Amino acid sequence: VHKILKAGINLIIDQKYDEAEKLFSQLDRTRKDIPLGKIYLAAVHIAKAYDYEEPYDHELITNYLESAKKISERLLKNDEGNIWNNYFFALTEGYIAYYAALRENWLQAFSTGMSSVSGFEDCLDINKDFYESLIAIGSYKFWKSKKTEFISWLPFIDDEKELGIKYLQNAIKYSGYNSHLAIHSLTWIYIEQEDFDEATNVAELALKEHPQSRIFKWGLARSYENIDPSKSILLYKEILNKKKKN
Repeated sequence: VHKILKAGINLIIDQKYDEAEKLFSQLDRTRKDIPLGKIYLAAVHIAKAYDYEEPYDHELITNYLESAKKISERLLKNDEGNIWNNYFFALTEGYIAYYAALRENWLQAFSTGMSSVSGFEDCLDINKDFYESLIAIGSYKFWKSKKTEFISWLPFIDDEKELGIKYLQNAIKYSGYNSHLAIHSLTWIYIEQEDFDEATNVAELALKEHPQSRIFKWGLARSYENIDPSKSILLYKEILNKKKKN
């Protein structure tokens, strides 16, 4: 499972979607007792459609995620103290929320996203060094604080932007499977904060390992808009040309 996850996620990052789908289909066939195959099959189809700006295969993606949720709920019911059962549930809810947000279904994205964050917090309650949880929680803390700045004077509204950034920084260092999500999130957080030097540093670090990744090049190109526009233009052209070739 570990080897397939690592290899398949790297294939998604490098836009080798067909190869990634084959790996996760193999995982889904051989380990029907866990939801990871179905979660990442959905992830492949979401990433591919988003990358190429194509319509989402809604029925297929929804079936994968709903099936994964049923497996996760069953596992969690059988053993609530198992950290991986909590992780499976939180990860499934996270992808459901992400997909809902891409389709601008904000009510589902918000409600399911809250459920996902709660699940990841349960993982940290079981093991405070479970770094996979920090990605979702860090992103949530930053953006929640960012979007509620206008009422930050209220006593029950905490500013957790810096804590969110710290969580994501730790996730990049220690996360086993989804550090690329932390990198992507942190790049765009730094852009939001107009800290373009840090944004370029994070994106360039990611591109050393995945030099062909359009998702990281996109963040780098946006960062360079405010530092070196000529580099930004070249990167955007490179992204578009690669899409045409593929």
